[in-house]
Amino acid sequence: MNMLDLIKMKLSERKGHDGVVLIVAGLAFLMLKPIANLIALGAIFYGAWTIYTDE
Repeated sequence: MNMLDLIKMKLSERKGHDGVVLIVAGLAFLMLKPIANLIALGAIFYGAWTIYTDE
């Protein structure tokens, strides 16, 4: 059995799908973390600005 057949067999199983979803989610978190940090900082500063200023 070659590597391609093994990958196809594993992806046909439910745990293969779960593994792919977890890998993709982990990669997405790693790639989007800097953007999420900037958005969070922006929200914190905007919240502080709205508290500080008058209506």
